Amino acid sequence: MKRILFTIFTLVVIHSVSHAQFSVGVTGGPSFSAGNSANIFDNGYNLGIDARYKVSPNVIAGIGYQRFSFGASPLGFNIPGVDFTMSPITASIAFTPMTQGITPYIGIKGGIYDTRVNSFIDISRTYFGFAPTAGILIPISKSVDIHANAEYHTVFMNETIPFTEISFSENITMVPINIGLSFKIGQ
Repeated sequence: MKRILFTIFTLVVIHSVSHAQFSVGVTGGPSFSAGNSANIFDNGYNLGIDARYKVSPNVIAGIGYQRFSFGASPLGFNIPGVDFTMSPITASIAFTPMTQGITPYIGIKGGIYDTRVNSFIDISRTYFGFAPTAGILIPISKSVDIHANAEYHTVFMNETIPFTEISFSENITMVPINIGLSFKIGQ
């Protein structure tokens, strides 16, 4: 009985996805440190993957994973062998006008940001963050779009050093410029 229900559920999901506007994309590009983060981190790069579902003609919902890499240079001094990585897992929502062809959008994403400082001592923490986003989808075929966007990530960091009264509540901010491809499934 469980196999029959699982098979029916799987067929319903496959049928729904095949008639929906579902897409999977890959992006990458430069990432620029912003605000006080520019005093600690060098500019870096990012790579990402995402899945999006067109809920209605005007609304696109999605999930994504990105990986940002930066070098460390506190107070302008480059520290060799020390790098900073951030890996957010986010949910997003975007709004677009009902247009055919080139599709601009604005939206917001938010989720958990796994941060790591890699050096002789590895430090790892997880924080919450969000990013307003503006982008464009440019069709190059019926099933492939060029996807470009800019995001403004703000990660809320709040740390206290144990056994002291020292605490850090500094936000990490960065601006990645992404470009990549988006593959439509079920078109």
